[in-house]
Amino acid sequence: MANDNVIPVKISIDPLTEMDKKKLALLMAKEIGYKKPKPMSFSQDFKPTSAKWNKKTIEAQMRAIARYDLSLFATQLMEVYGHIEKAKNGQDKMKLTKAFHKKAGTLLKSLEDRIGEKIGDLGEEISSEAKFNEKALNEAAKALDPKAAESFLTLIEDAGEEMRNFLLTMEDERDDMKDKGEPDDKLAKALKLSAASFKTLTRDFASNALGKVKEVQDMQKSFAGALKAGVADNEAKDAKTSITAIKNEVLRLGNAAKTVIANHTAALALVTRGETGAKTAKLIVDRNTPLYKSATAIIDLASKLEATYKKKAKAAKA
Repeated sequence: MANDNVIPVKISIDPLTEMDKKKLALLMAKEIGYKKPKPMSFSQDFKPTSAKWNKKTIEAQMRAIARYDLSLFATQLMEVYGHIEKAKNGQDKMKLTKAFHKKAGTLLKSLEDRIGEKIGDLGEEISSEAKFNEKALNEAAKALDPKAAESFLTLIEDAGEEMRNFLLTMEDERDDMKDKGEPDDKLAKALKLSAASFKTLTRDFASNALGKVKEVQDMQKSFAGALKAGVADNEAKDAKTSITAIKNEVLRLGNAAKTVIANHTAALALVTRGETGAKTAKLIVDRNTPLYKSATAIIDLASKLEATYKKKAKAAKA
């Protein structure tokens, strides 16, 4: 039954909602001087045609459709910041920092415009249940981008190979030093340096892996957000099943990543003692670990659900 009442909704959104706290700290460090932008305000009068829409559900949907752009904004800021880290000298760094601040302002304006446009579209779409259902199904399909999970496979293969090759090289260099009769203090120094290098490899993997888990989580949240408040009643049951399925896979991925990181910490402890054999190598991530299998499962499920929701959206349009 149509609801003829006009529902005014106003929300405030922090542009940095999806920004990792540690990354934000880098931007706000004294040498960069990035200042947190003020919250963005959006307001819209809604005239829903279905009684299921009220101020609470509309506000939730406004925030849900903003999630992707907020995540994109956070990623774009860090990409621009990355240029500063590659500065060749102090003068170059000053130039790149100035460029960062200019670009950050442009990105913020673009973010606000995109979210405002989406909320404006929402005001029109929510007035037509059938049209909104089609839009929600399409948005759900688009949210299921498997790139983050696919890049996980590459990370696992590359990092695993790099770590195993490091162990072999470390072992060969140590044996060579022993054959040359190098003194114990020189062997100990070489071991300390090798352990520090291996620690860097494990730390880089942990940072990259947790970052990719966050990307996959964002994908899952965007998918759920598109469906929860958007689909018609006859789609609600399937939507709930789909949301639960991908959420469970993402939880498995996160747990598997934590396990691998813990194994690498154990491997580092062995390397520090000079143990570079099979016992250490067994702790290093590879294609046979649950993490690789979990990332593969997410790719398969995302592809399957993407096809399903594209088909549903097409049917809703007919």
